[in-house]
Amino acid sequence: MQNRAAVKSLSVAMSGSIAAHVLVALAIVWYLGTNLEPSITQRLLVLNVQASLPADEDPTEDSDVEPTDVRETGGPAQTAQSDAPVAQEATAPEAIVETPTLPMQATAAIEAPATSTRDEQLPVDEPTEVEQAANTTIDVAMATELVVATQSEVTAPADNPNLEPVALSQVAVSPTQEKMLQHKFTQWAEDFHDFDAEQTSVTWKKKGQEYVARFRRLPAQDDMGIERVEVEISTEQQGVRLSTQMVMKKLAFSNYGQFVHRWDPSVQIHDDELDGRFHSNSKINISYDRAVNPVFFGKVTTASRAVNYTESRGFRSKNTIFQGGLQTGVKRIRMPDRYLPFPDATPDKGALTRHFEEATRIEFFSDGTFSWCPVEDVNGEGVHRERLSDKSTYLIGARGKPLHISGVVNGKVLIYSPSRIVIEDDLVYAHRPGARLGADDYLGLVSDKDVHIAGPDITGPGDLNVHGAIYARRRFVVKRYMAREHGLLSIYGSLTAGSLSATEPRYNTRIRFDERLENLRPPGFPTTNRFEVEDWDGAWVEED
Repeated sequence: MQNRAAVKSLSVAMSGSIAAHVLVALAIVWYLGTNLEPSITQRLLVLNVQASLPADEDPTEDSDVEPTDVRETGGPAQTAQSDAPVAQEATAPEAIVETPTLPMQATAAIEAPATSTRDEQLPVDEPTEVEQAANTTIDVAMATELVVATQSEVTAPADNPNLEPVALSQVAVSPTQEKMLQHKFTQWAEDFHDFDAEQTSVTWKKKGQEYVARFRRLPAQDDMGIERVEVEISTEQQGVRLSTQMVMKKLAFSNYGQFVHRWDPSVQIHDDELDGRFHSNSKINISYDRAVNPVFFGKVTTASRAVNYTESRGFRSKNTIFQGGLQTGVKRIRMPDRYLPFPDATPDKGALTRHFEEATRIEFFSDGTFSWCPVEDVNGEGVHRERLSDKSTYLIGARGKPLHISGVVNGKVLIYSPSRIVIEDDLVYAHRPGARLGADDYLGLVSDKDVHIAGPDITGPGDLNVHGAIYARRRFVVKRYMAREHGLLSIYGSLTAGSLSATEPRYNTRIRFDERLENLRPPGFPTTNRFEVEDWDGAWVEED
């Protein structure tokens, strides 16, 4: 015998449940009817009814939606913004050694909650249409998935212009695939220079699934441009062809705020500040005390397994010194044995090329001209003056004949010496980037041997300012660095050297990276054998 009070309570509860189901059903139908085309609403209602069909009936028989395997992709990609709440799960990339930070598109995955089931209902004679709707299972997660899957057919209604149609074309990259692809990207960035020039594709398999990478080389458009490679990776997954796009750019030495091939064991980084990325092919020496310490604002990489703290007094956190991060044990970056002024092609049409067959003193002027005369011409009787090209200007010295330079550069210039370049005084841009919008002055100093900062008897005491990208294949030298005259050596651009001399006590050193050098280089400036990932869309795209 049943308890009457319990039966009465159950009846009240069932009535409330039916009313709640009715309200939910009406609310969803009303919402979808006001935001989507009738065809979408009708399909949703069909799906809601089919959700309760027996297992042997095909619920997708009358639907345009193709099933998605969420075990591999993490769920269909959510690329459209909707007013309906959708549970999302961001896929976080795993960190990989020597892998640059990649621009990733956020990929949202639909998180489907467990499907609800109907409560056991008491028998009712002649149920009304409203009661039938209340008794029909409405799976909100499935409804939301259908909306996402069919929005490629939706056009924004006139009364809701903010609803943008988005085609279902992207599929999430699984964590396993992402890790595998990032590993491949790192390999290609390091080794692509060894690829045969005619090699256009690479094929490999991972867990039985075949992948193909196709490479398209994009040469630099001019002598200041950067070479790039477009990479398309494609595969087949569950019968659907998928592809993703990646772009690599070749690094010039001017992409580094400072690059050192072999760190001099007798030289320490002490009271110095360095901007931009820093790389050394050998162990670097760090020294600090209670008063001062060096600061690296950009990321520091070294082929060595450790950093050598030669002298340290007091406590300094690594984060205080390496503010842009530190990565040890990376692959070495080779410096070319000899620089060729025009390794890829002749200078652009309209470029000016001037050769100097003897030791020459060159001075630049803010009006866009430069003068030169033999170093031995102390009276300046043989001075010549000429205007820099509107394109690029190449000033090339002879072997064993150094070039001495100073002045204000108004143009795009590369100075090359097979032996030595000597900086005798301030060497700066007429229009400094950051101080003037659209500044387009560029200077590159390239020597197969040395670049010298002249002694204080020539430069004078106090500070010295140098703007430009410096490349000293053998050594960058501050002459008479033990001199009592104290000042600041400020380099705005970049500094690459086979090795470095000490600068203190004559100079503290400040290197500020010229951010324009991320995408451009001084005319004909030497490039590395390394690429880096510049862009990746971060998702599979379904191919037609």
